[in-house]
Amino acid sequence: MAKVICTLPNASTLINGVKFVEHEAGVISEDVSDDVAAAFTRIKGYILDGVKAVDTDLADLRARAEALGVKVKGNWSKDRLSSEVAKAQAKASADAPAPAPAPAPSAAPGAGEGNTGADGADGAGGNDSETAE
Repeated sequence: MAKVICTLPNASTLINGVKFVEHEAGVISEDVSDDVAAAFTRIKGYILDGVKAVDTDLADLRARAEALGVKVKGNWSKDRLSSEVAKAQAKASADAPAPAPAPAPSAAPGAGEGNTGADGADGAGGNDSETAE
């Protein structure tokens, strides 16, 4: 004989003709045959009493979703939670202010003050030492 725990939210106290009562993890069945227990445990959300089966992925997703401001519903699957987390993260990224532009690099001292070449000419209209003919 075994007992089965249903961890699904809003589970009934009568499931498939088997009586269940409130339990810290959801609802727990009365004693059932091993065959009935095996049938229940093939369904997602049902575990044998005494077997620790914590779904940390689901718990982590719920925590991330709630941290992002998502109002999580107890019957959401991992896929739904993943989708909601992705949407919330995309929205948070889109709502975040754009980073400030990087400051322009400062010019080297004396740069831009006149445009003198190697010959000392300022490059602003020819060489003064030459005369036009």
